[in-house]
Amino acid sequence: GVANGWGATPWRVWRRGVWSARYAAVAAGGASTDAGLAAQGVEGARWEADEESGHLLGFGNASHVPSTLQRIASRRLEVARASVGAALPSEDFGPEIDVFSRLKRSEAVSIAAEFKRASPSKGSIAAGADVSRVAGEYAAAGASLISVLTEPEWFEGSLEDMAAARRAASLCAPERPAILRKDFIVHERQLAEAKAYGADAALLIVACLAKSRLFELVAECRRLGLEPLVEAHTEREMDLALESGARCVGVNNRNLHTFALDMDATRRLERRLPRDDRRRSLAFASLSGISTAADVAALGVDVDCVLVGEALMRSNDKAALIDELRLGVSRSAAGGVKGVKVCGLAAVDDALVAARAGANLLGLIFAPASKRRLDPAA
Repeated sequence: GVANGWGATPWRVWRRGVWSARYAAVAAGGASTDAGLAAQGVEGARWEADEESGHLLGFGNASHVPSTLQRIASRRLEVARASVGAALPSEDFGPEIDVFSRLKRSEAVSIAAEFKRASPSKGSIAAGADVSRVAGEYAAAGASLISVLTEPEWFEGSLEDMAAARRAASLCAPERPAILRKDFIVHERQLAEAKAYGADAALLIVACLAKSRLFELVAECRRLGLEPLVEAHTEREMDLALESGARCVGVNNRNLHTFALDMDATRRLERRLPRDDRRRSLAFASLSGISTAADVAALGVDVDCVLVGEALMRSNDKAALIDELRLGVSRSAAGGVKGVKVCGLAAVDDALVAARAGANLLGLIFAPASKRRLDPAA
C-alpha cells in the first residue's frame, strides 16, 4: 500500500486522514500494535474502532476497493500535505459575515448557489464558465451562499475561482452572500487555504472523515473563523455531524460513493435533528438533487437552505431560477404562507432590504391621501 492513499492493498489507511491504521488492524482481525487498545481487550478495541470509523465505506473489509469519493479524498490529502509550508496570499477581502445567521435570516428558503464546471457523475457541466460573472449573478439575485468547487481534477475548480467569487460577491456588500469552499477537506492546510482565498465557510464530508478527524477539523474551522458546514448521507453520519457541535448541517441526497440519488434522504435524516429548542440553533440544508421549487416542496420537511448546482450552471436565466427557488417556497413544509408582501415602501434602500430578506412582493402606495404616497413620475 501507499502511506498517503490507496495502493496495492485496498484496505490501506491514512495516518490522520480518512482511516486510522490502528483501527484497520483490529477491524481486519489482526492484533493491534497499539498498547492502549490491546490493554482494553479485543472486544473493547473493536467497539472503539467501530465508533471511530465504522461509518466509513469498506471499514473492516480487507478486500475493499476505494470508491471515487475515497480516491478523490486520498488525492486531496496528498496535495495538502505537499503544500504545507508554502506561502498563502494575504488579500484583504473585507468584513466577515455570520454564515449561520445568513442561512437562517428569513422565512423564505435560503439558496446556496453553486459554481462548478464539471463533476464525476455528470461530466462537463459548464466548461469555461466565468466564475466572476456567475457569482455576480448569484449575488445580485439574492443567493444567501455561494458554494465554489475548488477541486481541480474531477471538478475543474481552483482556489482562484473562490477568491474571484468572493470579490464579485463583495460588490453586493453589506448584504453579500457567504462563500463556501466546497472540496474534499481532510487536512488543516485546506482550511488555511480556504481562509486565505476568501471563504466564510468550509464543507466537511462525514463520509470521508473518521470521527476524531471530523471533530478536529470542526475545531480548526472555528479557530480560523470559518463556519463548518458538515454534510451527511446516512443516519450514523448525521449523528456524528450533530455530535461534532456544528451549527450548520446538511444532507447530501446523493451517495458520493455510488452517485445514486435518494431524494428521501433529507426527510429521513431530518428525523435525527433535536425536537426541542436546540433545533433553532441549527441551520439545516438539503444539498443536492434540487432543480425547481417543486423539488424543494417535495422534500416534505422544514429546511433552512437548499443547495442548487447543476440546474443553475446550465440555466440561461440564473436570477429567474433563484427567484423561483427562493421566493416561491415557504420554509413551512406543512403549507401556510407561500409568500410575503412588504407594503408601504418609500425608499430604494428599504425595497432592497425587503427583497434580500425574502419578500415575494413589494408594495408601493400611490393613493393621494396616504402619507407614504409615491409620485409615479418620480
